[in-house]
Amino acid sequence: MSYKTCPRRYYYERIYPLPQLRYADFEVGNYLHNYFYSALKGEVEIIDANEIWEKIKGDSIPISAKDLEDNFQDMDDMISYYSSLSDKIILWREEKDYVEKIKNGIENSMKIAKVLDLNDFNVEKWMYAKIDDFLIYGRFDIMSENDIFELKTGGEREDYYLQLAFYALIFYLKNYIIPRGKLVYLQNGKIIDVKFNFNELSEIMEDVIKVLEGIKKENFPANKSENCKFCPYRFICDY
Repeated sequence: MSYKTCPRRYYYERIYPLPQLRYADFEVGNYLHNYFYSALKGEVEIIDANEIWEKIKGDSIPISAKDLEDNFQDMDDMISYYSSLSDKIILWREEKDYVEKIKNGIENSMKIAKVLDLNDFNVEKWMYAKIDDFLIYGRFDIMSENDIFELKTGGEREDYYLQLAFYALIFYLKNYIIPRGKLVYLQNGKIIDVKFNFNELSEIMEDVIKVLEGIKKENFPANKSENCKFCPYRFICDY
């Protein structure tokens, strides 16, 4: 969770870290990322989505996110509860929907890989840059010369542009070259070209500096939004 999305949650996640849980959306997304990387290398075939879903679940017990408890006496109580979920996989939708998501992702991965036809590229590459005394970094899904790609396994969202723009800023600060961006959606098969210019990256850098200064000054206000109902820290938050 980023500071920009909600400074208060950013703060809570660092002083009250919760045990790492298995979320089906994350596990499916991670699988499709790796499948796409293999598709770019021409190393995959069409695989049965039901079989993949069963492998992703493994021995974990499915539990609906709607059934998660949210009434805790204190932080120790909440941490204890989340620790008890180590043998669960949390679902935000029906299992059949995850199977369909995997099926779409596999089919579109094959198609998009052929369209992109990349030869020289790196995947999940970390890049770092400095702004004044601050170090910023990001993990690029795919880099190919001066092109950066961000893969998405869900629906289209406007804030994905900001994420790609942040990566473009890091790339520029590191290489002094403004990269070409692409948002790749594995569910609907879209490839969206994103162009950046110096003025846009300057605005992004100003925004990043504000965030970094807020963290340095320990300014962590709550940012009330629709995300609050999904936040595990909402019972101690004064929003």
